[in-house]
Amino acid sequence: MTSDNYNRALTIFGIATIVLWLSYVIYLPPFVAWPNVKGIAQEVWDSKLGQEIYQSQNDIENRFNRSLYVAYSKAYLMTILGVAAGFLILAKRKIGRYLALLLAILMIGSRIFAAVRCSGGITGWFKMIYVFLLSRTPITVIHKDIITPLFFVFTIVFLSNSSVITRFTPKPLKKG
Repeated sequence: MTSDNYNRALTIFGIATIVLWLSYVIYLPPFVAWPNVKGIAQEVWDSKLGQEIYQSQNDIENRFNRSLYVAYSKAYLMTILGVAAGFLILAKRKIGRYLALLLAILMIGSRIFAAVRCSGGITGWFKMIYVFLLSRTPITVIHKDIITPLFFVFTIVFLSNSSVITRFTPKPLKKG
């Protein structure tokens, strides 16, 4: 592959990285409705289990809200870092490469961790996503559970390829 082809491929990859990470914004507030925390807390409190674990219905609401804030904050942080990785691939290639690799490994690793920790085992996790959820929200599953993991695997393979790595390392200055 010529230098121009590598540069074009890296530019396309950087733009694809930006687009992929920006596509995650549609799953975050303000694009999705905040859950009815009061209603959920009421149902949990009314159950016998809720009264054994929590001190009050207000305690349930506070913990649930805190969990949502943490989860959404992590998702926004990952999205911002992913978009930054795409821009850095275009501008400062070496830093962008490292950031994109780190994020791809984290995302694939978190998916593997979730599958292993699933109460139904790995097969239960696959059934839940690719049978139950795919039949109810096919576009979301295709985007988040098929396209995105494939992109992250491609990112790891592409950015770890020795011929691509040479495009990220600075050329030594010739003395003369």
